[in-house]
Amino acid sequence: METIRVELADQVDKLSTAQKENARTQEDMEKSLSDMSDRVVALEKSQQALISDNKRLTEKCVDLENRSRRQNIRIVGVAEGAEANNANNFVARFLVEVLGGENFDRAIVIDKAHRSLAPKPRLGEKPSAIIARLHYLTDKEKVMSLSRAKGKLSFEGSPVHIFPDMSPEVGRQRAAFNQVKAKLRDAGVQYSMQFPARLVITVDGTRHMFKDPPSAERSSIPTPCPHRRRDESLLQLAGSIIERH
Repeated sequence: METIRVELADQVDKLSTAQKENARTQEDMEKSLSDMSDRVVALEKSQQALISDNKRLTEKCVDLENRSRRQNIRIVGVAEGAEANNANNFVARFLVEVLGGENFDRAIVIDKAHRSLAPKPRLGEKPSAIIARLHYLTDKEKVMSLSRAKGKLSFEGSPVHIFPDMSPEVGRQRAAFNQVKAKLRDAGVQYSMQFPARLVITVDGTRHMFKDPPSAERSSIPTPCPHRRRDESLLQLAGSIIERH
């Protein structure tokens, strides 16, 4: 019996020692997990701060890029090689011919003009755009105003278009409105785009601004006309106008 008692006591001591070691190991693991959790929380906060900074800096870079393009125009539809070896002089003559020399009381000063940096199109493909920087911002604004007022433009028998030159990011934001703008054009609803990408429409003399296509599609527009519902979404409004015509 004494031998059995000694063996049991020895086993109990071993189990007690093992239990204490397990308890210490568990305590160490809990501490490590707590430290890791604190580090993860700190990293998440740091990540959110970096995301916020990156967004702010990206928006600032886009804004600065577009500010640097404020005096630029983009001419689309001019045949390749039409500018010969002097794009600056060509653009100055082009603007006078297309928009009317009577609208300019002095020569248009072009700082720099060149074709876009895309690969030269092959025979039969659309010509690359011409990008020109006008010396005076007032000239650029007049060119855009005349272009909008004249509507369809042509040069040497081919249709041409004059657009403000903007960064690719703003171009993508504006392109997102293409479907909405097509419906508005079909409906004869007046609209314009404000920088950077804000759709502005005029309905019954009231201006409405939309920051993105979904907001334009969802928004309800109060309409006092008796033949329309009191509130219609922008696209429903366009559709109803198309149906009446």
